[in-house]
Amino acid sequence: MNSSPLEPAGPRPFVGLHLKCCNVYVRAYRNAAGDAFTAWCPRCSAPVRVNITQDGTGTSNRFFEAS
Repeated sequence: MNSSPLEPAGPRPFVGLHLKCCNVYVRAYRNAAGDAFTAWCPRCSAPVRVNITQDGTGTSNRFFEAS
């Protein structure tokens, strides 16, 4: 039995975000293009984008604050 392309192969990469606008915690998952982690505030719908660098100059942090 082959797995369908809609089934994930493993856990989805994410980063944790504390959104200061409404004082909530959310997970931002990697987008389909693979160039950023994206999320929206569940209360005020403010968009958040954390870019992924390709040159290795990023950070190893998995938790961020956004305002």
